[in-house]
Amino acid sequence: MIIQKTGKIGDDLYVIGSAAIPVYLLDGPVPVLFDAGLTAGAFVYEAGIKEILGERDPEHKKY
Repeated sequence: MIIQKTGKIGDDLYVIGSAAIPVYLLDGPVPVLFDAGLTAGAFVYEAGIKEILGERDPEHKKY
């Protein structure tokens, strides 16, 4: 599948930011971000994530 726009692309799966450099968010009991994008797009990603999750935070792990 080639993603050409942002927004909801499946059951609880979203593309946030620019379709060229996206962040993927799986919303569920514990929201998860996939491919966290580029630092330059942080404010755009953050706004999109907050729009979907409200005050909930995505799960994060430090490796």
